[in-house]
Amino acid sequence: METNLTAAFKKKVDLDLAATALRNQGVLDLRIHPPIKRKTASIPKPVQTDDTLESMEAAEEYLYSLDVFVEKSRWRQAEDTIKRHGGQF
Repeated sequence: METNLTAAFKKKVDLDLAATALRNQGVLDLRIHPPIKRKTASIPKPVQTDDTLESMEAAEEYLYSLDVFVEKSRWRQAEDTIKRHGGQF
């Protein structure tokens, strides 16, 4: 029997490390989704300066996600690997 996990990462490098480790563990399938651009809350200053524009650009973040299909008996191992690399469920 198989089960699946969906995890999100804040950094692409963490997702890549987790994906490599999961492949080495022998997961059944691994699907990496395109990054999702999201904006974080930032308080704009009354006057727009170069610093304000830079802080607004820095407020944009990407969310990286993947789906992991694994045998039920290896589910816990896959979950631990994802958490170790900064993934969240």
